[in-house]
Amino acid sequence: MAVNYGGAQQSVQKAVQELADGGSLIQSAASFGGGGTELIQPAAGGGQSFAGGAEATISDWYFEESIAVAFGTQVTADGVAARSLNVALNRNAVVRRLEVELTALPAQAVRLRDAARVRIQSDTTASSVRTVELVADFGALFTVASVGVLLPLSTVEIESVRAWTGLGFDTIDLPLREGDYNSNRAAFNEVRTERLLVRISGVHATADPLDALFVELPDPPSNLELRIDGAAAVWTFNGPVRAGTGGWDANGKRTVDLGPSFAALTGDPDDASAVTFSLQLLSRTPGRLELREPTPGTRDVSYLARSRPGGTEAHDVEFTAEGVQRVSLPVPAWVQRVQRLDLSVSGVLPIERADPPVLPNPATQLSYQSVTITGGAELVLDADRAACARLPSGAGLLEELTAVRVRLRAETGGAEARVVLLAHQPGTGGDPSQPGQPVEGAASAPVTLEPTAAADWVTFAFPQPIELKSEAVPWAAVV
Repeated sequence: MAVNYGGAQQSVQKAVQELADGGSLIQSAASFGGGGTELIQPAAGGGQSFAGGAEATISDWYFEESIAVAFGTQVTADGVAARSLNVALNRNAVVRRLEVELTALPAQAVRLRDAARVRIQSDTTASSVRTVELVADFGALFTVASVGVLLPLSTVEIESVRAWTGLGFDTIDLPLREGDYNSNRAAFNEVRTERLLVRISGVHATADPLDALFVELPDPPSNLELRIDGAAAVWTFNGPVRAGTGGWDANGKRTVDLGPSFAALTGDPDDASAVTFSLQLLSRTPGRLELREPTPGTRDVSYLARSRPGGTEAHDVEFTAEGVQRVSLPVPAWVQRVQRLDLSVSGVLPIERADPPVLPNPATQLSYQSVTITGGAELVLDADRAACARLPSGAGLLEELTAVRVRLRAETGGAEARVVLLAHQPGTGGDPSQPGQPVEGAASAPVTLEPTAAADWVTFAFPQPIELKSEAVPWAAVV
């Protein structure tokens, strides 16, 4: 933007500040005075000088003195060794998928205090201005290209930088790259070192010298880790990050699913309270790091709720026979739908089992060869007609058979019936299988049936258990 100081009383300090913020001065009569009147006074006696690049002369008809201003490029300290992200969940959450997006790129610059452990080795003051020697310990071998001052108009200047040799600091300053001299920045050929000795001057008496300094680390981020609440790493990436390789896209981004890691920290069915986890992305080499959840849709989360039938820890259900009993399960008001139900069931069971455990529904269709009868069909039995059907295939899983249940209804006058087991006779020549001869000792005692309006299941017990074989499940005849 253009800065016009022609018709108003403006201080030189304000003009310099606007230059530091990215402004520029237009040196023309029209810009400073207007109407074509020459109001710019020529600079006399040189004026005050600042270190940097381009120069501009500030002149105003309210000021008879001009100054020369030199300013450099603003450096962005965008490098860090860690990023964090708050992840909000509930303690009863079942986390199947929770994706985060990582970005890892080389940084333009890193604040010296973020890249190393820094201590002041010496600090001297003269005329309210300090000269400070700092030792920056990176804790490992780092590649360093420059050390500088963040604000281009700062009074702090870099006087010297020395590298660690392994036994001590070099006695010779690092040589600056040709053409890169600048009192606010010491740029040199890349050097691998664990420590730096930096000497700076022009530090204000009350200023923290670490606030002003940055270091340039050209290497990309490396040896990345993701940790939850500072615990052990739940994800790692070994070596340097190279955009476009190793799972990283061309922009240095990748997506990581941390669902199983968060699932291990949640899933308490008795605690639905909210909890916030701190997820940290760490890099051995500082760089431009970013950590975020792409969109809410990248989560797949359900929630646990403990349901207590009858409002108690245990609910007794008594079965007098095989079948189904319904038990209500209260759920919290926030439940919208049930995805899965896990039960803990215990009980005292008799040695006998019924197969199938749920009694079948009455038949609504009878078929024999090409004849099919549909609707509410009933098979009528009397002294001249009996019925026979093969036992369910599941009966072959039982070792012994003690009784058979048959759904019957006696008409007026009642009836008496019993069940006789018949051996299985496989079909031959394409003929279907059919019942064979009676099984020895496999005839139940007669059962008297009273007249009823509706059919019911009747138990026919055998005098002794009948041994079963899975490959030859017998037939049962009601006579």
